[in-house]
Amino acid sequence: MTVSVHYAKTPNGYKPIILLEELGLEYQGQFVDLGKKEQKDPKFLALNPNGKIPVIIDSNPPDFESTGKPIVVIETGAILQYLARDKDPSHKFYPQTLRERKQTEEWLTFFNAGVAPILGQLAHFRSQEEKIEYAIERFTNEAKRVLKVLDERLEKNTYLAGETYTIADINAYGWLRNFFKFGFDENEFAHVARWIKLINERPAVKRAYEKY
Repeated sequence: MTVSVHYAKTPNGYKPIILLEELGLEYQGQFVDLGKKEQKDPKFLALNPNGKIPVIIDSNPPDFESTGKPIVVIETGAILQYLARDKDPSHKFYPQTLRERKQTEEWLTFFNAGVAPILGQLAHFRSQEEKIEYAIERFTNEAKRVLKVLDERLEKNTYLAGETYTIADINAYGWLRNFFKFGFDENEFAHVARWIKLINERPAVKRAYEKY
């Protein structure tokens, strides 16, 4: 297998798997048991010192002929950009025209910096036995705010970067596919709901969750 994906069954863990399925690239999944803290094992930390999944290892990167070395990529945003830019000559999911590329990178970055951390903190505080109401209220309100930003964007565009499905959508989908479980009203974020249903029907997305 050319690409090995170290993953867990989390929103971030599925992102590279979805893209690899979309691209039709050969890969294999290497499950990392977070409950057993395998992500903190020295062998894993040698791949990613931050001890987080996903991580990919590409045994045949574009510069293999000159270096003779595989390449390790960490962080979901960097992984998606690497696969879509450097492993797909057609750049099907990473537009290379200036304005389309700018929008793709903007919305990918916005989600990773401004949405995923908020949803992660909200899920954390809601799951604790001891409920800290200030924290729950704060992250609930902030989650609604950033979801409204996404909803307004998707009111005017089919996908996050415009009319083309890109890595910005794959990046956001992992977290948002189940966001109604947070207790948000689907009618309040109708355009996000429409977008989720659209991506749910993609064959590559279905395969990713069926396989892993």
